[in-house]
Amino acid sequence: MGLDCKHIMFNVSDVAEAKSFFIDKLGCELLEDHPRLFAFRTGGVRFSVFGGGRKLTEEEGEDANTSVLFATEALESTIADLKSKDVRFLGDVIEAPGFMKFIQFLDMDNNRHYLAEYLRDPLIPA
Repeated sequence: MGLDCKHIMFNVSDVAEAKSFFIDKLGCELLEDHPRLFAFRTGGVRFSVFGGGRKLTEEEGEDANTSVLFATEALESTIADLKSKDVRFLGDVIEAPGFMKFIQFLDMDNNRHYLAEYLRDPLIPA
């Protein structure tokens, strides 16, 4: 049996604020827009975003149950672009030698996510 990931669903505290974050700030492609949910695409994955979540404190975000890793081919310039859109980054860029460079950032609910530049194909075993 082989599994594949094509669709992720999650809840946020404010759907309109989340839409602004993922579409306007991160530049993800809007697929659907409804009053109580929206869907966007990044790469080959669809995200469906619903209300009902809660806003975490920045400290609680450290222990979030789920994080998304957003890949880019130009980490430094993407960081600069997102900082100009008030995306909040945590710490410095870290390198996993031979695999990727990455940095954490916070979304509108203080969930911690990652922005990464792969140094090799992540789907090929080391």
